[in-house]
Amino acid sequence: AAALAAAGLVAAALLARRAQPPRKPSGSDPPQPLLSSGDVVVVMEQCYCPMNWENVLRTCVALGVRDIQLIQADRGVKGFKLYENGRNRHLMGKEAERAELEGRLAVTQFATAADFLSACERDGLEIWATDLSQWATDLSDALYRRRRRSEDGASKSASSTAGAGGGGRASASGGSGRIALVFGREAVGVSKEVLEGARERVYFPLHGFADSLNVSASVALILDAMLA
Repeated sequence: AAALAAAGLVAAALLARRAQPPRKPSGSDPPQPLLSSGDVVVVMEQCYCPMNWENVLRTCVALGVRDIQLIQADRGVKGFKLYENGRNRHLMGKEAERAELEGRLAVTQFATAADFLSACERDGLEIWATDLSQWATDLSDALYRRRRRSEDGASKSASSTAGAGGGGRASASGGSGRIALVFGREAVGVSKEVLEGARERVYFPLHGFADSLNVSASVALILDAMLA
């Protein structure tokens, strides 16, 4: 039971160091940045701690990540709702509240995981869930696969354009959508429903002396690694 509980800890999946960058493609041209801040949506599932929530928002503002989504954010803690019709803004913190008012931060809530998954399918979001199970993969490997998909898609697009005799710039996305990066509660991790709908389950191997990290610190570290 203890082993299963440890496997569900999302924060323990994130190492306090940057992930290794994806391998460089062959050729003389330097690789283009794989992800920008606009390519990532931060998703917090059942985040009930106001301090964690405020720290996550501040991190997103600092790194330029505009879109944040919450799943079942108003359940499990009596009288606590992160966001409701403009009220409870004090839970956002002054910096995050100002960013929202200026259009640099947007918060969306979903009542259930099923609602979130439907929205991802509708909007073309690619779900990456933090996980420590045997099906999870190192974040750097997931980023490498992402780059390969982007390169393959760009090559196919360029070939198609050349075959049609047209000009234009090939898309670098290769059909890869924006990433919905999901973090769960520190005690139980991301829900089974979201994990089953994820394209990638990612973790950082821990090489230090800590067993786990606070979820808000984990958000900062994994975002920094993805946007490097």
